[in-house]
Amino acid sequence: MNMSRRELRLLIATSLIVLAGLSYLLLAHQSAKLAEIRRQHVAAELEYTQNQVELMRRPELLQNLERVRAQLPRHPEGRDVRSDVSRQIQYLARQSGLTITGLTPEQEEPLPEMNLNQLSIRCSWNGPPEALVGFLIQLQSLGAVMDVRELRFRASARDGYQLTGSFIVDSAFSRVPANTTASADSETSSPDPTSMP
Repeated sequence: MNMSRRELRLLIATSLIVLAGLSYLLLAHQSAKLAEIRRQHVAAELEYTQNQVELMRRPELLQNLERVRAQLPRHPEGRDVRSDVSRQIQYLARQSGLTITGLTPEQEEPLPEMNLNQLSIRCSWNGPPEALVGFLIQLQSLGAVMDVRELRFRASARDGYQLTGSFIVDSAFSRVPANTTASADSETSSPDPTSMP
C-alpha cells in the first residue's frame, strides 16, 4: 500500500495532535493529583501546628478543667440526684418569681473524658419576662453547675404580659466513691437543695 506524500503528512499531523492531546490529558491528571497532594500536605501541616499549640496549652486547659470541676457538686456513686437537682431548679425559679409547671428528668449521662456526669431536666414554666430573666441570671451565677438550652417561650393566651414556655437545664457534677464520708455528699458551690425552704 503506497501512501502519497500528502497522506503521509496528514497521518503524521494527526498522530502528533493525538499524542499532544493524550499528553495534555495525562499532564492535567498528574497536575490535579499533585495539587491535591499539596493541599493535603498544607492541611496536614496546619493540623500539626494546631495540635502543637493545643499540646502546649494542655497544662493550662487541664488547670481550667480542674478549677471548673472544683466548683461542681459531688455526689456518691449510685445516688439518684434527679430529685436534688429538680428541687434546686424549683428553688431558683421560686426565688425569681418563675413558676415551674413541669419537670421531666432525662437519664444521667457520664462524660468519661472529663470525669464528670451530666443530668438534663426538661422544664415547662410560666411567668413574667422579668422572672425569666432573673432565673437565667441566677443560673448564670452558679458558674458551670447549671446551664439552660433550648429556651422556648410565647405570650400566654390568658394574659399577654405573662410568658409560657420550656427549656432544658443541664446540670454537671462529679461522682465520688460511695464509701466516702457524708461530707463529700454536701460539697457544692450551689445552694444545698435540702436546706431550701
